[in-house]
Amino acid sequence: MREPPLLLRPELAQLVAEGRKTVTRRPLSARGIGAWRPGDRAYVRETVRGCASGCVRYLGDRRALPCPHGRERTVPSIHMPRRLARSILEITSVSRVALGSLSDSEVQAEGSGSAERFAARWIETYGAGHSEVWCVAFQLARQDDLLPLDS
Repeated sequence: MREPPLLLRPELAQLVAEGRKTVTRRPLSARGIGAWRPGDRAYVRETVRGCASGCVRYLGDRRALPCPHGRERTVPSIHMPRRLARSILEITSVSRVALGSLSDSEVQAEGSGSAERFAARWIETYGAGHSEVWCVAFQLARQDDLLPLDS
């Protein structure tokens, strides 16, 4: 079984961890091939902070407190190793869809409060000019608590 990463902003990774985000949309690649397929498991890459004592906290987790042991370092989501993933997703469907207007249920599945908020986040992340995108639906397969940074 393949297990490709899925990069998410801290606030979106937290929504996945809480079960409030079950879909993500991504621009089509130049080749038109998506990174995910139904049946894959994907691990969520998110920004973490940790210290030399092994404390780890996920930046999107509003409950996380600063490390009491000392100075923390930030590991951006693009560099987060698989072993620190707290969320494992099961990909349930992948389809090409028009980005256009989203229904209320699609906005909810994206974890956005409104279509306007989704559109603003999309443009900030990917820019304008995407008419067709990958729509990747998933369910949370595993959720772990904090992991030590040096495990």
